[in-house]
Amino acid sequence: MNRRGAHEKRQATRDWKSVQLPEDLLDEVDAITKIVELGYTSRSEFIKEAVRLRLGEIETQLLARSKGLGQETNKHDVYDTLIATSEEEIAKFTNWGYICETLLEEGKWLMKKHFSDKPDLYDTLIATSEEEIAKFTNLGYAREIALGGGRWIMKKHF
Repeated sequence: MNRRGAHEKRQATRDWKSVQLPEDLLDEVDAITKIVELGYTSRSEFIKEAVRLRLGEIETQLLARSKGLGQETNKHDVYDTLIATSEEEIAKFTNWGYICETLLEEGKWLMKKHFSDKPDLYDTLIATSEEEIAKFTNLGYAREIALGGGRWIMKKHF
């Protein structure tokens, strides 16, 4: 079998699909994957993790909403919620300070973690020009990590 045939056979055995993304979004992903401290080795690895995390967030929101629960926030009380689906996850999340809040369905627990009255909350973004850096600085953001090419990860504490 030639190289092309071997490649096609490998592709046929995977149930993978491709997705097109705007070039500027991929540039941001590539910049993130170059930050060694974050541990991403490829664009695909980052995108797969981002999609999995977002799907988990949506599942948590939908299950909590179906049970009449919601993420409680006000100026002084901040909670984080997640779903544990095994005894191992319950143990791991308990070690992280979460408590079992509600049994959503067999084998799925809504867990909640309360943060202190003054949590360290922040927002991050990527500025891609001197104009954006100036605009975001005026909005209270500070330069955090230089990405190269005049691009910066900027952070704002609340």
